[in-house]
Amino acid sequence: MTSTGYVTLPPVTSTAFVTLPPVTSISTSTVTLPPVTSTVISVSTTTTTVVSTVSPPAPQCTPAVVKPWTNVDIYKNNPFTFTTNDIFPQTISLQDAGYKLEQWAVVIDGQQIGVTSSISPDPGVWCALVPAAKDTCAAKGLSKGRFTIPAGPHTVQIVNVIGVSNDPKAVSYSTMFYQLERQCTPGIPPLPSCTAALIKDWTNVDVYNANPYQFNFNYGNPIKLTVMDAGYRTEKVTYLVSSYNSMLIFTPYTSYSTPSP
Repeated sequence: MTSTGYVTLPPVTSTAFVTLPPVTSISTSTVTLPPVTSTVISVSTTTTTVVSTVSPPAPQCTPAVVKPWTNVDIYKNNPFTFTTNDIFPQTISLQDAGYKLEQWAVVIDGQQIGVTSSISPDPGVWCALVPAAKDTCAAKGLSKGRFTIPAGPHTVQIVNVIGVSNDPKAVSYSTMFYQLERQCTPGIPPLPSCTAALIKDWTNVDVYNANPYQFNFNYGNPIKLTVMDAGYRTEKVTYLVSSYNSMLIFTPYTSYSTPSP
């Protein structure tokens, strides 16, 4: 067995300092590093593409006559069929012609949208078969109507309701007129108002040297034509309204072989 002994030290009662001499020189050493032979730089980029979509301006509706007044023989084309394809609605106007015996329906894509005005059939009322006479036909009470064709592609039919198959006279005169107009306002626009006005003042015409004498006209309302003979009381004139170009033609059917004095 080993004996362990403990020695008790006296407490520290004094502190002794050692004074170091001043520093008179500093010794440095240089370490040479190897040259940089390569540099690696990593750059990460992100490209964001912003697509700006500009909506095209909305198309502007300009009123226009898409189809001028045209006469159709419904007896030979019953129903009369045509197609439309407009980005705007259209107004179809119908006017019966010939004898006052017929009435018409408008069918769009197989659906009937309306019927022209009702009539009291009268074989004694007659209207010319040329579009220039449409206002006269309306004034005589023949059936008429105006309807809206929606925008887009459509198949339109004009179908006889009464007259063509029920009356023998209608077989030969089953004619009606129709017109298409671009519709730029909600609903069917009203017909233009009429104000009485003098279109052309009294004018003398030498029908002998201009035989026949003719002129063109184009008005949205009926016009009143007054004719007065002059010179000797030996002449009469007939007039014809052309069905193709709204033209009046005057032809004397009693005239001299030489100009009148």
